Amino acid sequence: MESLKIGEVIKKLRKDKCMTQEDLAQYVGVSTPAISKWESGTTYPDITILPILANLFEVTIDNLLNYKAELEDSEIIKIVKECEAYIINSDIDGYLDIHKKYIRKYPSNYKLHYGLVGLHVMAYANITDENVRENLVEDSIRILENSVKNTKDMKIKEASLTLISSQYLLKNQADKAEEAIKKIYKPTCNPNMVLPIIYTEQGKVEQARKLMQENLQTALIEAMGAAIALGTNYYNYKDGKELDYIDFDKAQKYFELSIEIKKIFEDEQMTYLSFMSLAHIYLRQGDIEKAINTLKEMMVIVRKYNLNKFKSPNTKWCFDKLDKIEDNTNAYDAYEFLIMSLLKDFDEIKDNKDFINIIKEIKELKSKNS
Repeated sequence: MESLKIGEVIKKLRKDKCMTQEDLAQYVGVSTPAISKWESGTTYPDITILPILANLFEVTIDNLLNYKAELEDSEIIKIVKECEAYIINSDIDGYLDIHKKYIRKYPSNYKLHYGLVGLHVMAYANITDENVRENLVEDSIRILENSVKNTKDMKIKEASLTLISSQYLLKNQADKAEEAIKKIYKPTCNPNMVLPIIYTEQGKVEQARKLMQENLQTALIEAMGAAIALGTNYYNYKDGKELDYIDFDKAQKYFELSIEIKKIFEDEQMTYLSFMSLAHIYLRQGDIEKAINTLKEMMVIVRKYNLNKFKSPNTKWCFDKLDKIEDNTNAYDAYEFLIMSLLKDFDEIKDNKDFINIIKEIKELKSKNS
């Protein structure tokens, strides 16, 4: 029996129930210091108390005893895909049940929590019931805020804050979205820009090159993201309510820029998303023919690559010093996400023969590459 892990689970589940140590002590019939010792890992609860704890926290005794705090990335991907299958099959009740099950089973695995909240975002786009959508957003915020409060991993903390911000935007609470995003620490100086110079002076040439390539990769991702965000902002400002801010021509140029950025680095796989956005611009302008032709351009990329796989960055000449990523499988089904996005955003041409054929082909590719 691993007392440290049991104590960690008890503390997490107690907080999820909004209980104090005194509340829990009174419920199970022990002293408050006893609860404190359990949670610190100094001692562990008597075996006769485990059923009481399991019943209170709505978990199995097995979960309490065999809790695994850390999971391999491959295990997290497997869990996420298992949950995702319920969304794909439109079994939202089943999805919510299994989602809750894994959050409870791994109460302190914040990397898993982040991945599972990502599924909430995917489910949100596939649900029409406003009450269910609102509950998904509230649940996402609750899970992520708990992660921010308890995780020591700064990457997970900052990624969670970013997602919290986006969830508040869905609630039309821009002030809270701003508050969340501003909690992310932004240093005035990036040490990674200076360290390569120091490493080179120390004769650590390979270490310097690796860090510089990491800087280049980060800059590329940020440039790509900024171009897409600008494109979206120029043609989709507040869903078209503020027409004075709309500039379709500039939006088009930004999406084309995002495609060119990827091509420069011999990485065109993700450009299918930019092509889809370009097609949506044409659709909003009423040019159905251009929209369809752009979707056909998108399909050239979709046919060329397995969207659920990605090459390890170190296979590219400019990133050859980076670590190889062994598991190159996406956590989410990119084909299903693409189909859902197309059906939602291009609803007005859903009966168009070419559009129907595009959806059909994506489904065939999904089946082939699954």
